[in-house]
Amino acid sequence: RDDSVFYETVHTKADFTLLFEDEENPGEWIENSERKGEAPLKVKFINISENGSEFRWVFTDSAQAGMTNEKITHDIEDTVEYTYYIPRFYYPRLISYSEESCVDSFPDPLQGEATIIIEVEPSKLEVMNVFTPNGDGANDYFFVNAKSLRKFRISIYNRWGNQVYQHIQDEEKFD
Repeated sequence: RDDSVFYETVHTKADFTLLFEDEENPGEWIENSERKGEAPLKVKFINISENGSEFRWVFTDSAQAGMTNEKITHDIEDTVEYTYYIPRFYYPRLISYSEESCVDSFPDPLQGEATIIIEVEPSKLEVMNVFTPNGDGANDYFFVNAKSLRKFRISIYNRWGNQVYQHIQDEEKFD
């Protein structure tokens, strides 16, 4: 005896792209082929999956094995923004679930997909310890070389210990 049953399943295919907030124009999003930047590094994850009904975004920190942050969305049109604050490597992943309980993840190393790595660069602060603004062409200008700093405060004193300048920078980009 033969019998047949019609069975239809809808498989899901997880996939996403990334945009990074432009450091010089906050609120604008750009592509970043290097996938790295200064903290706080804001990343927008754009879901381009197929046939999913629930999406689990997993943000794994390289320094905290087993520790992850997750966000769940239920609409393929939803984007997820995530801000990275600590200089490390991060490995984002998307798990897509279909209404029929099919599951797929991206990236999936078992399928030969390379791991996506986002690098938050370490902070840097290089400051001259002496400058002489007397016009002789040597050390006339004071420079601060900074990277990935959220706050910055500087006080400059003359040789007699009197404060001659103070500047406080909070949560803004500075040169």
